[in-house]
Amino acid sequence: MDTLVSLIFKVQYTPGNRVEKKIVNISQEDFSKGSLDNTIIEFKEQNKVSVEVKSYYDEVYIEIEEADSDEFLKVKNSQIATITQGEESSIVYVPGYYSLNIKKERDTCSGLFKISPSSLSLNGIDNIRNILEDVSRGLAHNLFMEKLGGDSSFENSNILSMNIFQYIMSNEDILTSSISSIVKQPIEDIKKTYKEQRYAKRNDIKSQKWLITKGLKKNDNLLKPEIFLEKHSFLTYETAENKWLKKTLFDINDILTKVENDFEHINGFLENKIEQIELNIAKLNSKYNIVKKDYTIADANKKELKCRIYVQDEERIARKKSFYVMKKRLQEIKRFKSMINHYEFETWINVIEMHNGTTNFSNKILKNRYYSQVYFFYEKLKSFYENQDSNLKENSISFPYKRTSLLFEIYVVVLVIQILREEGFVWERGWLAEGDYTSFVEGLPKETIMIFKRGDKYCELAYDTEILDEDYNSDLSEFMNNGVKHRRPDIRLGLFDETTKRLLSAIIIDAKCCKKKYLVSDTGNTKVINTMKSYNLFGYFYSNEGEVELKKDAIDRVIIVYPKQGKEISYKGPYGFDFIGIEPNENKSLETGYAELKNSIRENLLEK
Repeated sequence: MDTLVSLIFKVQYTPGNRVEKKIVNISQEDFSKGSLDNTIIEFKEQNKVSVEVKSYYDEVYIEIEEADSDEFLKVKNSQIATITQGEESSIVYVPGYYSLNIKKERDTCSGLFKISPSSLSLNGIDNIRNILEDVSRGLAHNLFMEKLGGDSSFENSNILSMNIFQYIMSNEDILTSSISSIVKQPIEDIKKTYKEQRYAKRNDIKSQKWLITKGLKKNDNLLKPEIFLEKHSFLTYETAENKWLKKTLFDINDILTKVENDFEHINGFLENKIEQIELNIAKLNSKYNIVKKDYTIADANKKELKCRIYVQDEERIARKKSFYVMKKRLQEIKRFKSMINHYEFETWINVIEMHNGTTNFSNKILKNRYYSQVYFFYEKLKSFYENQDSNLKENSISFPYKRTSLLFEIYVVVLVIQILREEGFVWERGWLAEGDYTSFVEGLPKETIMIFKRGDKYCELAYDTEILDEDYNSDLSEFMNNGVKHRRPDIRLGLFDETTKRLLSAIIIDAKCCKKKYLVSDTGNTKVINTMKSYNLFGYFYSNEGEVELKKDAIDRVIIVYPKQGKEISYKGPYGFDFIGIEPNENKSLETGYAELKNSIRENLLEK
């Protein structure tokens, strides 16, 4: 079998940076079939991968589906291109299948390459996705928003509206041109009607009957009548096709209004976020201006405060960029809606009747170039609403999601929420308790606080929230970092007395989507252990109406949740950490590790 094209892949594995070369040969037979039977190559999401194209045909090139868009990376013959930087880049391929096309003149051979998760099975990833989708449709699709030209910071944005916007903008010119041409040269019909006139040209039976009945009132002398009723033919726009067109424009306008309202909501959300961030920056700047000349304050604390100001400012810039992008899109929708309104209300379309009931159409619509273009545009637009679930899932073979580590992190949060609710706590505030379960596209934003109540106690769940420096002059009760290096645990759970607001117990839960060997080691402390040691040292400052109290060791337990791999971790260190392996299952209450996690939360938090 003669080789026409060779694809030389170099996969760099971590840790150790070992490089392995893999060669895939493409033959004429493959081009004849048009596709490859097997996956071209498989590598893990954290690997760094490059490809080189070799062929004696100069015009050969390959197209590789990119990680963060619907575009394809083009690699020509004799060129070397990096497919993914792996862990070195913030943009990575997440587990799934992606397209790779080999092209030679007019021939194309299509194939797929597979990205495997580093710590979970693909089945486990699918189970996590299914569970999260049950909680909030769109939860795991922030990269999908980016592929649509959106921004993953739109917590309350709507995939459907973004999808419709992209479709409208990509077809605007064709639709505008088609409607304009229809308005100038519509499908017309010959309409016949009877009307009164002062002369007779073609008398028929109806004309004669009218003359001897109603004509008596119009004429004084029937022997010499002056007013006649005769049939006339004229062209009219009142056709089934044009009535269908009016109904179509009405429906398009209705869809545009929904998208416009959704975008207004997004802009309002972003505006509020920017205001909150600017308020935080002002507070931090005020605090920094006080301490920067105070020589009794450690330089490390000043530096940390300045760093927090910088991080907040970067987020403000990013949010403002998102706001202006969204504002521009809102203007585009309004402009397009104005164009539809012009044709619907300021042309002859306004005076004809609208099609009632179902929008049936005649073959004339499909035979006419301009009407057919409007028809196909409208049918596609309708399908977004009628089949929105399948639209979001179609072509799922290369559909991207959040990277595995973040997906696992959110998954553990969902498990904790489930446990609290099973223990009788009512979810009162925070995240999905705030609104529509279907509207949270980004997933779970950082710094999210959730409140659960049961009787005279309430539980505070803080997701990815930084523990700040102690401030004994504050009138707020809060956790303190006590000067430790690591200050942002995945999940912080605190149980409080509803009446006194005192902290009763607290635990930290950290989700680590990695191999067991990176969690514990017989030779010394791993990075994970050192991080958990920091969490174990968090304190709590209680302040209420002049009464203050400092609790230096506020954390009762640190729990590390990881994807189950073989035997459970038996930790024998001095810090009292719980390592719980979870094996994702579509039924949360039946999955491996769920009962252990529930017992640990109950014993270390709820029953203290």
